[in-house]
This record gives sequence, structure tokens and C-alpha cells, in this order.
Amino acid sequence: MKHLSLSSWSIYLFAIIVPINMAAIVWLDVNLLPLDGAPAALVHIGALFIWGVMMIGLLSISPRQIVEGQGGKVESKLPETEKQALVKVKPDVEEIAKKAGVARAPELAMDNSDELNAFAASNWFGRSIICFSPEAMQLPRNQLRALIAHEMAHIARGDSLVQSFLRSVVFQFTWTALDRTTASIGSTVKGTLWILAIGAAAIAGISGITGFTATPQLQALAWLAGAAIGIAVIAKLVQFSVKTQTTFGAYALSRHMEMKADRLAAKWTSPEDMLKLIETLTVRHQEPSNPHWSDNLVSTHPSHRKRMARLQRMIAKK
Repeated sequence: MKHLSLSSWSIYLFAIIVPINMAAIVWLDVNLLPLDGAPAALVHIGALFIWGVMMIGLLSISPRQIVEGQGGKVESKLPETEKQALVKVKPDVEEIAKKAGVARAPELAMDNSDELNAFAASNWFGRSIICFSPEAMQLPRNQLRALIAHEMAHIARGDSLVQSFLRSVVFQFTWTALDRTTASIGSTVKGTLWILAIGAAAIAGISGITGFTATPQLQALAWLAGAAIGIAVIAKLVQFSVKTQTTFGAYALSRHMEMKADRLAAKWTSPEDMLKLIETLTVRHQEPSNPHWSDNLVSTHPSHRKRMARLQRMIAKK
């Protein structure tokens, strides 16, 4: 718990405070507003129930399902040769878990990725898994320990919980609500413009027949049409702005998580071992020596060059 990130604590407090506030509103409705209290209480209790189901599902999400959804297999489902490879790293996993303050050592898994990679999945109730690629298992022991420590840092910080919250609440719930609202506004505006166009045509026709001046009425309809179009444009701009900012914000948060995990991994193993691991990743992933600054904006990981510079500064301070 001591390494939990601010984002993780925020989500946890959010999950607790919102139902408490809802319960307080229900109490006030029932006790202070008896005439209107029952219907209001039912609404709040319904919202509280929905929120509770959503947050329990989020906080208790199964790490095994996450791993299997990404093509991994837990230790019990692996062939004997791969299972033995995981058994060999268990002492290191348990040792680093103690250093990280992770009470329950993570389960281990392997996937069939061709890249040198590993990832961690965890929930709020202490269940976690570290999944390795076959290439990762071939690393020298000191680099493999550094990789284990990096993934353990994600578990200790609750990063998996934050990513799950972003995917479920922001990118699914919020984006879906935003898309539906924008589409509804667009449909309303389209219908309004048709009505205004028909009205303008009718007024112009009557004006032509009777000879009266319809300029003020047509100007008013034109202003209404412009306002309707303006509302639709603003809705689209808000949709684009929210999606863009949350996307880039999620990328930036992910990069921040990686840098923090590097720092903790260097603390639990050594900055030198972590630096060796990043150097190996640089060669294996064939990262350019001087990537363009814009590449970092749409990346979930900071460039290896930045990660190595941070580790070199840690070594220099020793």
C-alpha cells in the first residue's frame, strides 16, 4: 500500500466517497423531505446500486482474465518445459515482492509473443499476475530480476487499476455518453434546420403571392438556423476536444507510470541492472538513437533514451 500512486488512491477514494455522499442524500431525502423523500430515495438507491456494482467489478477485475485476454497462459496451463522456466524465477519474484511490500506474491504466466516483453495485471484485493514472453525468460538473471522488479512496481503502485478505470469509465462510459449526446444534438439540429427551411420557403411563397415584406421573418429564421448550426459545431468541438485530451492524457499518464516503475525497480534491484535491461530493450526493439519529439506524444512508454538518462542520473547520485 505504501507505494500506491496518487491516481490509484484517487480512484479508491472516489469509489468510497461517492456512495457515502449518495447515502447521505438518501438520508436527507427520507428524514427532511418526507413528502418527496420516497421517490427521491428510490432514485438515489438505484444510482447507488449501479455505482456499487460498477466499482466492485472494477476493483475486483480478474488479473487472470486480463492475461488470458492478451494471449497469456497461467503457470498451471503451460507445458512442462515452460512451467519449469517459471519455477526457476519464483524465488526472485517472492524476494522482490517482499521488498515492494506486496503481501501476496504474483502468479506467473507466459504468452507466445515474439518480442522481449512482460506485463503485470492486478486488482485492489491483492491478486496479481506477471506475464513474460519467452524472449524475456532468456535474459541474464540480473536483467530478468530488473524486469520482474519493474512489473512488481506496477503492481505495488496499482497501475493496473488505474488503466482499468481509464478503459471502463473514461474510454467506454464517458466516450459513449459523449458520442450519444453529440449524435442526439446533431439529429435535433438537422430536424430543426429542415423545419426552418420549410418555414422559410412557406413565408417566401406567401410573400410572393400577397406582396407583403417577409424580410424580418426570414432574418429571424436565418438567425435560428445559424444558432442551431453553432450548437452542432460546438458539440462536435467539445467531443473532439474531450477525446483528444483524454487520449493524450492517458498516454502521458502511462509514460509517467513507466518512469516511476523504473525508479522503484532500480531501488529494489540496482540502477545498473535496470540500465542494462533498457539497453538490451533498445537493441532488441531497434529504437532510433534520436527519436522525433512527436513520437513520444502517442506512445505508452517513454523513449529508451529518456529512461536511460534517468537511470544514469540515479547511478551518478550513488
